[in-house]
Amino acid sequence: MADENATIRDAFHQFQTYKGDIPSLFPYNEILVISDGIEARLGTLTSGWERFMPWRTITGDQIAPKVPSKWKCSPANL
Repeated sequence: MADENATIRDAFHQFQTYKGDIPSLFPYNEILVISDGIEARLGTLTSGWERFMPWRTITGDQIAPKVPSKWKCSPANL
């Protein structure tokens, strides 16, 4: 069950834990998407917290997390 009180920074720290404990998950990783269910940010495997940037549209609007991931991460959108 998801933690309803989790923050976007908690999501970042969870990836850091996975990176240290299960590095085999990430050999071909190009982009990481972290989210607290409200805000989403993008970074890379080697990005520190300060380099995870808010997910935005071309016009600068933030994309709502309810937009299906298959649309967010389609090649045309990246």
